[in-house]
Amino acid sequence: MKSFLPIILVLLCVLGAVPARAQTKTMVVTTVSSGPVPIEVSTHTRISFSDDLSRMTVSSADTDKPIAFDIDDIDNIIFTLDSSVDKIAVDGSDLRISNQGGIVTLSADSDIKYAAWDAAGTLVLSGEGESTVTLDFTTRTRGIYIIRANDTTFKFINR
Repeated sequence: MKSFLPIILVLLCVLGAVPARAQTKTMVVTTVSSGPVPIEVSTHTRISFSDDLSRMTVSSADTDKPIAFDIDDIDNIIFTLDSSVDKIAVDGSDLRISNQGGIVTLSADSDIKYAAWDAAGTLVLSGEGESTVTLDFTTRTRGIYIIRANDTTFKFINR
C-alpha cells in the first residue's frame, strides 16, 4: 500500500486541479420572423403563457428583462437539458399526426415509440404501440409540449 501512496496523491492533485465543467442549460426558441433566440435556463427560469395562449414569456431572476414570443411565430423550441428532446424532426418519415381537441393521434406503417415532454423538460408520457397511438392531453396542463415519435419531433400546443 505504501508504494501506491505517491501515485494516489499525484492523481488526487491532478484531479483536484482540473476544473469541473458546468453544463450550460439553454433553450433555443426559433421564430419565423427573427430566427433562433438562445436563452440560458436555470432553476429561476419561468415560462408563462398569456391567458389566451397567444404569447409565451420566458423570464428569470438571472436576467433583467423577460423575453416574449407570439405563439404563432414560434417555429420550434430546443432544450439542451438532460431530460429534453435531443433530435429535430427528420424529413421523409411515414408518421402521420392529427389532433382533435387535445387528443393527438400518431399513425405509421410500423410500430411507434413515443415520448412527450412539457415546457420544463419533464417527461409526461412515453411508451410504444403498433401503427396507431393515441396521446390524451385533455387532462394535462395547457401549454406547449414537445413530442417525439420514432424519428420525428414536433411541438404540440395544448389549448
